[in-house]
Amino acid sequence: MTMITVSVNGETKTFPKEITIKEMLKKLNFHDEWLGVAVNKEFVPKDAFEKTSLKSGDEVDVLAPVSGG
Repeated sequence: MTMITVSVNGETKTFPKEITIKEMLKKLNFHDEWLGVAVNKEFVPKDAFEKTSLKSGDEVDVLAPVSGG
């Protein structure tokens, strides 16, 4: 199986080639209902998580909402 290396929140992770954002979030135990995701500094709409595949060298930022006042 071909693997890719991706940076997720500054940490290097290895995944199977052709992994989608949705699959990556599940594999890393993120619950995507309230998350924002940027790939290479560009936000990805939530409805595109299932169809957006990651490539080796991508930089992914997973952002959780912050509450407060």
